[in-house]
Amino acid sequence: MEVEIVETSLLENEATVLSILDGLRKNGIGINLDDFGTGYSSLSYLKRFKGKVDTLKIDKSFIDDLNASGDNSSRFITQSIIDLAHHLNMRVVAEGVETQEQLQLLKEIKCDIVQGYLFSMPVPADQFANFVRKQHGHSSDISEQTRQKPRKNRRKFFRVALKWPLNASVTLDQFHGQKVRLGQSRILIENIGLGGLRFLSDLRFGIDCSMILKIETTILGKPATFYGSVVWAKELKAEIFQYGFEFIMSEKERTLLSQQLNRLAHMLKTASLTPTSDFVTTDKFDFFSKSKDSQ
Repeated sequence: MEVEIVETSLLENEATVLSILDGLRKNGIGINLDDFGTGYSSLSYLKRFKGKVDTLKIDKSFIDDLNASGDNSSRFITQSIIDLAHHLNMRVVAEGVETQEQLQLLKEIKCDIVQGYLFSMPVPADQFANFVRKQHGHSSDISEQTRQKPRKNRRKFFRVALKWPLNASVTLDQFHGQKVRLGQSRILIENIGLGGLRFLSDLRFGIDCSMILKIETTILGKPATFYGSVVWAKELKAEIFQYGFEFIMSEKERTLLSQQLNRLAHMLKTASLTPTSDFVTTDKFDFFSKSKDSQ
């Protein structure tokens, strides 16, 4: 959970407000300083907030004038705020991002998070869940992400290659440490090992370790649930993506998975299918077309 406070409220009632914020932070609640730059802002004020504020949100008025060809003063001021905030262990959010040029400049000066109409206008709560489900970490540079190739020769664990993919579901479980509730989407698991798996999906996922996905399937008659993050992505054809997924699990969980995968690998030596696993024997691209048609 996070609480936002505007800069003017913090400075006008500093002693009282900081005391309250200390109590909130002790209970695990994050503090965001909103609209920084619209009040009595001075970069010198920031050091007084060290240890009190977790996230600094730069006001849209600075971002509006951010461009590569115009006056450099907005870029210099914005970069100075970001650099000092990072030095004070604060995350930085840029508000009001509306153009690709602004996004690129903010990336160059290492802004942590951006928000604005470039991604979406405000939407009602019932539409937001559907929007996130479709975007699922989609960023403006997804084309760059999908061109990344699978990393070679970096596996510490064996993989079980599957002639026929496993039917599975995926959902976003956590984002930046916060639990998320979204619906499930169908995916196909192409191989699986102790370190992770490779899957196909018709959704775009960003490569972001703060985005924790939950994958569920059935292996040898038993439900299997995996948590982890996407570590590479590749677009196979229009709107069909292949992903590398790295597990987050304990050694005890890995040991149990090892036993299960050894049994699966042994059975697949004599048959490409096992009756107690949810394999898909249709064309993998047709699978996603039929899934869309049935929605």
